[in-house]
Amino acid sequence: MHAHSGKLRVSINMRFVALLPVKPSSVLSSYACIEYFISEFGRKNVIVGLNEDDALGRDECQRHQVAFVCAECSEPFLICALWMSMAETAYSKGADVVALFGDDVELHNVTSLLREIASTYAEGYKCIAIKETNHPS
Repeated sequence: MHAHSGKLRVSINMRFVALLPVKPSSVLSSYACIEYFISEFGRKNVIVGLNEDDALGRDECQRHQVAFVCAECSEPFLICALWMSMAETAYSKGADVVALFGDDVELHNVTSLLREIASTYAEGYKCIAIKETNHPS
């Protein structure tokens, strides 16, 4: 897998999709992550997850022509339903491997990240957790 001109190009037999849940906001700049992830991975390799009532998020996804899913606001764990919906959508669109990101994740070396995802996929993993420095767990 290689990054080329900000777009994802797969050199092994797999299709990668980035899952990007976005917190709802009334501030347009909160949705800048959508454009950022499209520039890093390509429009067809990003699926955005939104709360069902996030009209501004829906507008931004439509403006950027990127796939998105919405989950009904439910307790206690809305994010789990959203993750599953994004993963199922990615699978239905032909994804072999997915990685879950956050709307506050900064990617420092996409080429290295994609190599790591390809290596992890080759070991049999299909849902990759990304180690991040903003909110390390």
